[in-house]
Amino acid sequence: MGWTHDTGYDPAYDHEGYPAAVLDDGTETSVHTEAIQSRVTGWRAVCECGWRGVQFWPRAEFPGSSSIAPNEVDGFETGQGACGEWLEHLHSALPALAVHDATQQLADAREALDEAVAAARAAGASWTVIGKAARMSRQSAHERWGQEAPVATTSGRAR
Repeated sequence: MGWTHDTGYDPAYDHEGYPAAVLDDGTETSVHTEAIQSRVTGWRAVCECGWRGVQFWPRAEFPGSSSIAPNEVDGFETGQGACGEWLEHLHSALPALAVHDATQQLADAREALDEAVAAARAAGASWTVIGKAARMSRQSAHERWGQEAPVATTSGRAR
């Protein structure tokens, strides 16, 4: 299984990376059959676009019978190893990817902030308290997050 940067930025889908097994003749493969297990000398990060990583992880440093890269080499969980090298390639090949991702993070943060304000208001927080928490004035907080819902009076009419 390879790595993809699945955030909706279409050009990134042309860059699927994976740790390729490097064979004793220098060729690379993503196929792991019994026939090639003894021929694997190590692993290298590669990308479907044709890019090849510089770092080589010798199999001798990671003893085992499998031709599949160990977790320390794969690096998917930590963002290091072969995956880390591929991520550097990806961001170098697609400089606007960081802009796309930051825009998405900003949208997610704004949504979380809106939800937090709604929860604070539902819990009875005043616009003054919310404004201070958001590092703005009461007025700015009120303008940003909308009009206060009408509060029912004891007569049953809204004020």
